[in-house]
Amino acid sequence: MFTAIFGRYDVLREIPQEALEPDLFDYVCFTDLDLESSSFKIRKILPDRAPHLANRYYKILIDDLTKGKYQGSIYLDGNVTVKSKLGGLIDPDFDLIVHDHPRRCVYEEAKVVLKKKKDSRANVKSWIKYLKREGFPKNQGLYWNGILIRNHSEAMNHLCRSWWRLILEYSYRDQLTLPYLLQRSSIKVQCIERKLDAHGVFDSENFFYDGTHKPL
Repeated sequence: MFTAIFGRYDVLREIPQEALEPDLFDYVCFTDLDLESSSFKIRKILPDRAPHLANRYYKILIDDLTKGKYQGSIYLDGNVTVKSKLGGLIDPDFDLIVHDHPRRCVYEEAKVVLKKKKDSRANVKSWIKYLKREGFPKNQGLYWNGILIRNHSEAMNHLCRSWWRLILEYSYRDQLTLPYLLQRSSIKVQCIERKLDAHGVFDSENFFYDGTHKPL
C-alpha cells in the first residue's frame, strides 16, 4: 500500500493502528519532503520533475519502480484517509479496482479541467483532438483515481506504461486518459460506486475523502 506526496500538496495521513495489516502489506510513502510516520516507510526522493508529475510517476509506474517485488498494490491519494483494514478489497479476479466519478464522460471532464484551470488549454485541447481523431465516443464512463487497487499482471503493467506515456505527451490529469486506455485493453476492471454527499464528501466503511488538499 502506498501514497506519493510531492511539493507540499498534501499531508501524510497515517493508517490507524487498528487498520494495519503488516502480514499483507508494506506501507510506503514516496515523497520529496522530510516526513516522519508511524505507519508508512518514508522513501525520500530527490526531486527530478515537477511535483504533479512526480506524483503520477510513482502512482502509475509502481510495479516497474519496485521491480516486480509485489503481486499487487493499493494506491492512495494524499487526501484519502483509511478507516479500516483493506485486505478484503483485493480480488484476484480483477486487474484493476477503481471507484466511479460523478461525471460520466471524458469530454465533459475536459471542460471542467479547463474551467478550473487544472491543466493548460493546449494540453487538454491536444488530448481531446486526439480522442476525436481516434473516434472515441462520448459517455464511456469516467473514474476517480484517488484509490487504485491493482493486480500487477502483465496486462495491467502494459496499460500503466501506456498511461504514463500519454500523461507525458498530453495532459497530466490522469482521469482524462484512463477511460480511453481501458476501452482498448482486455484487462478486467471492477468499478465501485462512490456515494457522495451534497458537498462531494466520500465517506465509506473503508475511506474518508473530502476533496481538500490541506492538512487535517
